[in-house]
Amino acid sequence: MYDHHDKIFTGTQSSSTTSSNLLCEEMRDNVGCYDGKMLTKKPIYVNWMELTLCKQLCITNGTTFAGIRDDACFCLKETDLDVMTKLISVNCSTRCPGNFLQYCGSGSNINVYSIENSSLAQSCDQLYNFGIFYNNTYLLNISGLLEYTHCGFADETICEAGWYGYQGACFRFNFTAESYQDAAQVCINSNGLLVSPTMFSIKFLNILNYASKFKTFNYYWTSLINQFGNHKYLHGDGQRFADVALLEENGTFGHWVYLTWLNETNGLLATDHVLSSSPFVCQTSSRYIGCVDADSFVTTMAITNVSNSGMSATFCIQYCVGQNAEYAAITNKIECKCYNDVINFTLSSDPCHLCPGYTSQACGSLKSISLYNISFYMDIYESCDELLAYGITEPSWYYIKPHKASKSQRVKCFETEESFMPISVLPMLDSSPHMSNHDAIKSRLKWPYEEEDSWKPSTLNGSPYLTFTYPFDVIITGLVTQGNPLGKNNEWTRQFVFKYWDDILEQEVTYSHEGNPVNFKGNTDRSSLKYNIFSNPIITREFKINPTDWNNWPALRVDILGQPLSSYNYSQSVVKCYFVTDEIRSNTSSPSASSLDECKTSCLQSGYPLCSFYIDNSTNCYCWNTLPSTYGSSENQTCNTNNRLLVYKTYEKLCADPPTEYKATRNYTMPVPGFYTYKSTLTDTCIDGRFLDKNVTKSYTCLQDNKWSEDILICEAFCNQLQIPSNAKANSSEDYVQTVIAVTCDHYFVTAQNHTTQYVTCNETGMWDSTLKHCDVYLCDETPSLLHASKYLKDSNTTEYICDPYYSFSNGSQSRISYMRWN
Repeated sequence: MYDHHDKIFTGTQSSSTTSSNLLCEEMRDNVGCYDGKMLTKKPIYVNWMELTLCKQLCITNGTTFAGIRDDACFCLKETDLDVMTKLISVNCSTRCPGNFLQYCGSGSNINVYSIENSSLAQSCDQLYNFGIFYNNTYLLNISGLLEYTHCGFADETICEAGWYGYQGACFRFNFTAESYQDAAQVCINSNGLLVSPTMFSIKFLNILNYASKFKTFNYYWTSLINQFGNHKYLHGDGQRFADVALLEENGTFGHWVYLTWLNETNGLLATDHVLSSSPFVCQTSSRYIGCVDADSFVTTMAITNVSNSGMSATFCIQYCVGQNAEYAAITNKIECKCYNDVINFTLSSDPCHLCPGYTSQACGSLKSISLYNISFYMDIYESCDELLAYGITEPSWYYIKPHKASKSQRVKCFETEESFMPISVLPMLDSSPHMSNHDAIKSRLKWPYEEEDSWKPSTLNGSPYLTFTYPFDVIITGLVTQGNPLGKNNEWTRQFVFKYWDDILEQEVTYSHEGNPVNFKGNTDRSSLKYNIFSNPIITREFKINPTDWNNWPALRVDILGQPLSSYNYSQSVVKCYFVTDEIRSNTSSPSASSLDECKTSCLQSGYPLCSFYIDNSTNCYCWNTLPSTYGSSENQTCNTNNRLLVYKTYEKLCADPPTEYKATRNYTMPVPGFYTYKSTLTDTCIDGRFLDKNVTKSYTCLQDNKWSEDILICEAFCNQLQIPSNAKANSSEDYVQTVIAVTCDHYFVTAQNHTTQYVTCNETGMWDSTLKHCDVYLCDETPSLLHASKYLKDSNTTEYICDPYYSFSNGSQSRISYMRWN
């Protein structure tokens, strides 16, 4: 004969012991085990059925016996026992689902108990204190009066033992955990998750708080934590928290349930309480299948997989949704795989670990898989930027639904031309004096964040700086900056200058545009990312960032965009095809241009590194100061429509090709074969007696501004210095080929041919084309004035006299020409 245990209420006369937090007694009112095949009575089903609950239900129904079989409770009368066959007790030795200390029937066998001596509960609270939460009407003994009272809140949702079902989800109350991570791990170990604050879960928790055993607990840990530092929150099953209507002004959910999270006491969802330990509630989700044994996991071949140190359930789910998969599976905390079908699995005894990218979510282990059903997943983000705000960083396909769009679209996020990606090789980092635990290494823009994760100088005296040194030349196309995302003092860098070492000039240079130093705009808050794309990329090995303005204190995390110079594609001008909305187009410059080249030139002159050009009913040119990647990209072949635009670089990181007609022996060094890049040199040595600016040899270097160090000259012949005759002057001293010089005799002098000016030309042979004549003939003195006549100088040799009115010369003429040379 086995012992039967049942919870007893205060006042019940029996010897009692405490076992597993249950007040139990040895029961002597078991009637026996019966075969219930012939029983037609309809049972009450509760998935965590146990004897105490079944008896209270049957007391309310006014019967004399309670029969229990698995999760079914039969309220029986004497006539019901007559239609059943009594069996030996061993046929009813199955443990009850709601209390393993009790025995129930199974199959068709029913274990029957008499309830004649059972006590009535005196209140709903008393039912709750003994684990009876089933939503039903109960007969209670209230101050000696029998009353039917509605108690409980759990419904027929099927749950494991110890869990309470409510509207399709299962909940389990836990009294305490020493840390947030411990609480999250306890829930994950039972294939659940920390409770997600939603309208229906908050309703359940508020009902729970009316039970006296729970009333003293005003705070519960939930699945929401401010791990991104931007007040973006996730549920344990991977969905975003979006029920902002739940929040009250004091940051609480409903009347009793408060939100708390790890290491965070300020912000929209904050409370005034930082809990070192707390009660917590676990919850199941239809999206989270559970922690699955890896050896038992049988599937079709994985569609794709990805590894990321910042992995979270949300990360893996969004990634797999973008691959059109049905299931998302995470192993070893960082490995995500996507499947179309799961054939077989068993739950694992090896617990799944917390995700590094969001520590209330489950991310598998070496021997187990956290499995998520995403076949009906509808949490589609608005943009690639929003995915990034939730820690999703992997370049891949995703579904997004832009604001006001009628349907979602599949796009590529975080994927662009290689020179605009973060440089994969990490530089050596150094800085001016820094705060403790805020050295230069903390400036790396990595995910997941660590607490107080940024570089911060220890003093503002002088000019604080952060330096980067690579082992080889890199081309830098831009920077991504962030403040101190998890800091409590709202610290970030508003503006900064960028300085780099120039090998050609052998000096540090401040980044400039058209000769003016650029003070780059930095961040506007502590957590968002700010992109600055250079209109002229820089090639260097060493550079520094100097904060010039900040909020509260300079705080900086940085990613360097670009690539090793050795792998840069100088002929690649197309960046990517991006989805561009009317709103994005309206917020950028749109100069007039009739061709792509004109568009590039106009945008570059205005300091824009990128542009788009397409023709529909008119020509359209758009200038971009950063990648228009908010809504992702598509394949280039389907581009240049109204909402898909090819983005081009406006710059070429090259010096212009030198003249091809140079009449010299040319030697050059080209760091990149076939391209005149930064540090390319060109040396021309003239042939055939020609000269470069009167030098036989001249060298040029391609500089950072994509210009040669000097204008490249063509080898030319020079004439010997022109010998100017006495009593004459030349209008030029030039001696280049095709130079024409005018030589004019001084006043009173002419050549033997009676010329005052003669011309000579430097020809292709380096010879003057004629010999200058001497100016050695004296001229007469100035002609005299005549009475009653006017004198006019017609040229250097001739004077004309004209008589006044009523006068004439002796020959009767009114005028007379006089030659200045005497015969």
